[in-house]
Amino acid sequence: MASQSNYEDIAVAIADVILSLSHDQGLNDGKARFEHFCENNMNAPCDMLARLGIMTEARAGMEHCFTSDWRTGMSHPVQRHQGEPSLDDLFLALKFYSEWFPKVVSKDSFQIAGDRPALPNFSGPYANESRTQFHHWAMQNVIELLLKANLGNWAEDGRFKLFKPFDEHRGLEKYWMTRSMMAKNLASGENGLYPSN
Repeated sequence: MASQSNYEDIAVAIADVILSLSHDQGLNDGKARFEHFCENNMNAPCDMLARLGIMTEARAGMEHCFTSDWRTGMSHPVQRHQGEPSLDDLFLALKFYSEWFPKVVSKDSFQIAGDRPALPNFSGPYANESRTQFHHWAMQNVIELLLKANLGNWAEDGRFKLFKPFDEHRGLEKYWMTRSMMAKNLASGENGLYPSN
């Protein structure tokens, strides 16, 4: 079982990846938001963070926004509670990102993440140097966490490969199943999956 600090490190790493894909166009009081349209399971890691108080759902589930008091790299307690995602759930998000961005996590691209770069300009265009730099840095953290947990490594062709049984194809579909089971077991049902304050 991973320590609490490791759990929170993984949650923040997921947040950093989402942050690198987020933007703000003056619609959310300066809070970064990520439009996922519930496609390709891109909403699953956001839902995990909503269950930890880091994000909130917006636009009828079509996007998630970072909470107003959360800034990456600053000390912020992840809101742990009975309905939180499991450590395995969080690792499924890391697995998902390692597979979704294969070029960024290839052996040729990998370098130790190092110091956190400056936050990108969320009101600027998606394709800009600061956003690319932050995204690459965030993905290097994902790989470092997967390596540290001994869940994968690079194959001979340079692609990052996950070890069995973590390489199964269900991926984030498994998250939705465990989430549903937890909601059924909580006295407050679906509401119990999220922090009360």
